[in-house]
Amino acid sequence: MAQGADEGNTVDTLSRLLGVHLGLQGEVLPENVRKWNVRRFELPRDNRHRDRPVVRDIYAALDAFLAAKQSPLAY
Repeated sequence: MAQGADEGNTVDTLSRLLGVHLGLQGEVLPENVRKWNVRRFELPRDNRHRDRPVVRDIYAALDAFLAAKQSPLAY
């Protein structure tokens, strides 16, 4: 568990982990989410067939985050 997560400190937790906020285009970002260190991804409200590129972007962000945190130890 990430440091700060057991106390419910979301800001501290998301400063160490990859946070993702998925919302609809044009939606106002909630005030508490603005304080968090999250990557924001927006789904098109009217063109749902364009969801797939957004999902690819989410996985690309996850891959980049994991590659940066990869341990040099051999298992």
